[in-house]
Amino acid sequence: TQTGPDAKERTVHAFAPASYTPEKAWPLLVYLHGGVSAERDGSGESGLRMFAEEADEKGFLILSPSTQPEATWWDPAGVVYLRQTLREMATRYHVDPDRIAVTGFSDGGSGCFHLLAHDPSPFACFLPMMGNPLVTRIYGGPSWSPNLASRPIYAVNGGQDRLYPSAQMKPFIDAMKTAGADLTWVDEAEAGHEPSFLEARWPEMHTWWTEQVREAAPREFAWASSAPEHDGRRAWVRILALAEDAPAWEALAKPQAMDLPDMTPRPRLGIRLDTSYAGPGLKIEEVEEGTPAAEAGFEDGDILIKAGEAELGGPQDFAKLRDYLGQLGD
Repeated sequence: TQTGPDAKERTVHAFAPASYTPEKAWPLLVYLHGGVSAERDGSGESGLRMFAEEADEKGFLILSPSTQPEATWWDPAGVVYLRQTLREMATRYHVDPDRIAVTGFSDGGSGCFHLLAHDPSPFACFLPMMGNPLVTRIYGGPSWSPNLASRPIYAVNGGQDRLYPSAQMKPFIDAMKTAGADLTWVDEAEAGHEPSFLEARWPEMHTWWTEQVREAAPREFAWASSAPEHDGRRAWVRILALAEDAPAWEALAKPQAMDLPDMTPRPRLGIRLDTSYAGPGLKIEEVEEGTPAAEAGFEDGDILIKAGEAELGGPQDFAKLRDYLGQLGD
């Protein structure tokens, strides 16, 4: 467990391959889970389920902290909490500080974009999956254009994703590139808001990661901050105060630092699946109160076999359920 800046204990998951030895420095993959609006602790376990086998085969460490609404990936408490988990990991394992990559799915992918713009210094690169670059701008403060060039990014979005579809994400991605971001973007045309694409895509993503090495103290860089107490540190520069005529952070609720179209994130369905269930169908482990799933009458333990005419064979078909319910809502 790790106690965050809000004095709340949360479960942090870590993994070391069987071949681990402290005699050498090891690359580290930090995984940011999705569903950060859920009160349930322990969601970081999903990072180990997704990557432990690969880590054992390819030889890298995994750090997968669990977070909750009080310390999401795009607010100051969440960023401080993540820094704390990194420091703790480095006391337990021989981490290579110049080969730390951050990936994440859904809210975790959005968290990757936030770290890029607000706290990139500890990391070599970012690999957001099915995230939204606009989330940090809506909830985490201004995403100033100079900051977007701080680290390389390999981002993936899905063409069939009803939450953050590729077609709606592309203008944001293009704007980031125009602003100077070193960004590789993949449109998985057939993928929904679920990670089944990863099996085929991960080898390329891992190879890309191995090519990224952090420059800890670059000779020059551009960095902008509107809240030095939160994001005023970058490499060897620390912003202590803003100019007297600088606008207050609270006045920048809709900053124009990037010329991005506005898009309010779609509401979450509110279902947590039982990934140990072997099928057929999708088994609901938990329905969050006050969400569309709860209002629709779903209950813990329900097994869903079909969504309209579409068969639900397992967790990989979650997008079919989301799409079907979305069509009803439309």
